[in-house]
Amino acid sequence: DPYWVEWEHIDSVFVSVAVALDTSTLSPSERKYVPLLLELAFKLPCVLDDGSDLTKDEAVSQLQADTTRYSASFGLLNGRIAQFATVFVQVELDGGAGLAKALAYVRRALYLTSISPEELRIAGRKMLSLAPAAVRDGAGIARHLSESLEFDVEQNNNFVAHATTQQPFITAMLNGLEDARTAHTVVEKFEQVRELLLQPQLMQVFVAGDVTKLADPYASLVAALTPPSQAVSDRRSSGGGRRSAAARRSTSTKRMSPKRSFGAPARQIAHSNILSGATGKATIASLSAVESNFLRTCAPGVAA
Repeated sequence: DPYWVEWEHIDSVFVSVAVALDTSTLSPSERKYVPLLLELAFKLPCVLDDGSDLTKDEAVSQLQADTTRYSASFGLLNGRIAQFATVFVQVELDGGAGLAKALAYVRRALYLTSISPEELRIAGRKMLSLAPAAVRDGAGIARHLSESLEFDVEQNNNFVAHATTQQPFITAMLNGLEDARTAHTVVEKFEQVRELLLQPQLMQVFVAGDVTKLADPYASLVAALTPPSQAVSDRRSSGGGRRSAAARRSTSTKRMSPKRSFGAPARQIAHSNILSGATGKATIASLSAVESNFLRTCAPGVAA
């Protein structure tokens, strides 16, 4: 089993599935693409494994009808350990059949969605619209600037995801999408970063629910997390199957992580591993839209 899976038995009428992706292998430039990928995770058209197409509206409508909660964000389910990017789906247990349904939506978000210039424009403009509110949040700006001193900004997802950090990146992306000659390159780069994250040894899977009622949990898990290209290959070897658009994506950009082995949990992923080590530094920001003053100080703690 190439995946690290945690099963949590809970006496509940719901079943929850989360797949956490270790982002520590991304380069500084690649990391900037992840906030938009998370924004789009459940908001894209899909090509399903049987080759059928779903528009964005159809995909979102089905998702909202079948699930009780879903999200794609930095951090684990409690919001901590932001060096993970997590896709989460919760559905009704439905006598045990709910696990397969939850995994199907996780699979869509990870593997089966199609990124287009138009969807990137919509998501990019939405995120740019958040920048003015972020600048007016004095406490948030103080925290953001403090993190720029405390942590390595090239590795810190919280810093990269902040609206003021994303603003120049998204502006440049939108400019690239305006030119048909460069729009394909922009979309291709997003797909490449997504492929870099979807390596089995970078995934941690969490399943919570009444495990005594889950129908064929291991088979469902394997089916959901098997990449489309591999699944198609398996079907072809048995004499059938049609290749979907998702399966035709190039995997040439994948690089293996030197930090993780297959079926092992993530290590050295906590924020303490990306501390800058800098001391005695300060930064001052003038915010014309904020009347209050904010001060944030930080000092090294006691090592364990």
